Amino acid sequence: VVNIITKKDFDGVEGTFKISVPQHGGGEVLEAGALGGGNIGESTRGLAFFGYRKTNEVLRNNRKVKASTDDRAYTASNPPPGQFSYRTVNDLNGTPVNGSWTPSPNCPTENRVATVPSNPNDVYCAGLRKDLPNWTFPSSQEMFLVGRVEHEVSDKTTVSALGLYDIKSSHLAMGNYLSTVDDPIPGGRGILVSPARAAELGIPNVQANQNVEIFANARDMEDREGDNEDSVLGATVALDSEWNDFDVRSAFSYFASQNKRSFNNVLNKEEQIKLFHNRTNPIDPAYIPFDPNRNNALLGGIYDDLKSKEKTTSADFDVSIGKSLFDLPAGKVQGLLGFNASTLAYKQTPDARDQLFYTDPNGAIEPLYEGTAAVSGKGDRTVTSLYSELVLPLAKGAEIDAAIRFDNYSDFGSTTNYSLGGKFKVAEPLLLRGNYTTSFKAPLLSYIHSEGGGGYVEVVDETWCARERARGNVCEEGTGRQIYRDRPGNPDIKEEEGKSFSLGFVIDPLPDLSISSDYHAVTITGTHNTDDTQDVVDRFYSGASVGGNEVISDAEGIVSSLRQPVQNLGKLQLNALETRLIYNYKLSDVSLGYEGNYFRYLSYKVKDFKDAPLRQIKGYKGLPIWNLSNSFSFGFAGDQSATLSSRTVAKQQHDPNDIRPGQKYVDVEEYTEYDATYSVNLPWNGTLLVGINNLLDTQGGKDPSGNPIGAEDVNLSLYSFTGRTYFAKVTQRF
Repeated sequence: VVNIITKKDFDGVEGTFKISVPQHGGGEVLEAGALGGGNIGESTRGLAFFGYRKTNEVLRNNRKVKASTDDRAYTASNPPPGQFSYRTVNDLNGTPVNGSWTPSPNCPTENRVATVPSNPNDVYCAGLRKDLPNWTFPSSQEMFLVGRVEHEVSDKTTVSALGLYDIKSSHLAMGNYLSTVDDPIPGGRGILVSPARAAELGIPNVQANQNVEIFANARDMEDREGDNEDSVLGATVALDSEWNDFDVRSAFSYFASQNKRSFNNVLNKEEQIKLFHNRTNPIDPAYIPFDPNRNNALLGGIYDDLKSKEKTTSADFDVSIGKSLFDLPAGKVQGLLGFNASTLAYKQTPDARDQLFYTDPNGAIEPLYEGTAAVSGKGDRTVTSLYSELVLPLAKGAEIDAAIRFDNYSDFGSTTNYSLGGKFKVAEPLLLRGNYTTSFKAPLLSYIHSEGGGGYVEVVDETWCARERARGNVCEEGTGRQIYRDRPGNPDIKEEEGKSFSLGFVIDPLPDLSISSDYHAVTITGTHNTDDTQDVVDRFYSGASVGGNEVISDAEGIVSSLRQPVQNLGKLQLNALETRLIYNYKLSDVSLGYEGNYFRYLSYKVKDFKDAPLRQIKGYKGLPIWNLSNSFSFGFAGDQSATLSSRTVAKQQHDPNDIRPGQKYVDVEEYTEYDATYSVNLPWNGTLLVGINNLLDTQGGKDPSGNPIGAEDVNLSLYSFTGRTYFAKVTQRF
């Protein structure tokens, strides 16, 4: 979504430069822009704006974040360089012996940890999870150019045109996808080496009839990386004129947007198995991660770079006619009638290699590449619409606004929706207002026409875990595993239908004071969503219906993948209250201001899937019951101002439906963040703005003990993760 607000009457040239620097490193932002506008001849005006923004990545280990609770602070997948864990197996076939994991001989004492609490006898050579070089935010840069021209054909006719080009790219390093060299199927087995090879590698106390299983990190493999590029190019041409007391506006626009994705160093499972776990002879593979004589060139054959793209085009024609229809004692009745025709088309093209599959030894069919992002499909839609609006001033201070819209979708038929609102000034300081609206939301084209695509998700699978324990592998209760989830199109999906109601007031008891409050009620039926993957897996094992989903299992009945189309699954009902207070006072060169906004969910109920009841989820993670923002401003000397603002988010708890056996959960406490800014006008039409965001360097999403939890459990739209950040912005007009 691109929002552009142009300054139609801007004359001159204006340049801006802004830099933001977080205290803890990473996340630095550089912004620059130039705006120019003025007359081109006697009846034409032009304006152009260029902007640039660059943001550096934020590393998780540069922030005060614990990767997990204390008893899971270490992980065997992050040992010190050159170290590993191992265990002997009790026959040449590689059958493991439980409770025998041992750190490598040179593993430092502080890194010898039983990382699985339920298996204290398994001691690994491990490292801190927080030291993994994971990126929390990607690096990105954006550049855009907007131009607008307006020409007065006559005193009653104006032609205008707007053009836009925007391109944004981001880069994310996703870490080493060979943090362990386990067999990807059936799951969990490390590299196997013979007694002789173990002796060469310096592994002690191995008997002649034993093999050794190794748990190691292939640090030499390139980190998996993702590059994303979004671009938008388009233009709008409009004609505004007056004709026989009619205001006529017509406009045509065309926009093309494209997304290009590149995933680098993606594992090819078949090649990975050949290198580390050859099915013919799995003992003594050609590459062992800590072997001083290892050949790193062998790693180049087990991964590839995959690319995909998506293109969307839209064309829109709109014409409307407005007129004052007749007079009422309180004013003129205004009417508008309009017609709109639009087309939308999209095409998703994946990398051909990212659509390859293979069959594992258990009979499960899975994508060839681990971490696939293949999405394919194409479709189009045409919509024609008629709409009308009527504004009736019933009495002084009383007005009704009514609107109706008829839409005909080429793939969904017709729908009619309306809106009815009004405002009524009860007395001089008090205004009442309200609105009732119906809505219709057609599904995205990809929801219908997608031919496939998805990715790996983690589920808790106790049935699979029981099989792993029977095979002698460690599998703690609550352990997650990765399964492939496909997202095919759903030709039977229907529209979402909604109704919303609002009622509120505005009161101005003093000239400088305004108080408003509004009640909102929204109901949406047939909501577009996919069933929760964990719920589908649980229902499959219990023998219950999995609805419109398809579960694929292997020869032993273990879930290997799912097909989960977007469906009309549920229902949403919310009721909320929003109150705002604004106060401004000015005396000579001194001004004071305050703005406060309080939002509270009275109720937020959802129906998760077709057979589920409506349930209350307000106060769960991501849906705080309330939030409060305050802003105090002080202006002085006519050219300086200072602002202190705060934002408070209520505490939240885990959704009970998401709690799984063997996993630990923490709630997040109430959180407040403060920001401060200072602005001063500079000589020669310049302005300087400096400030500090997150003044107290607080971290959101903390558990009751005061420890910040992992970023994966924090809604980053609610909390600060970057920390205290200093910024300065200079604007100069010529």
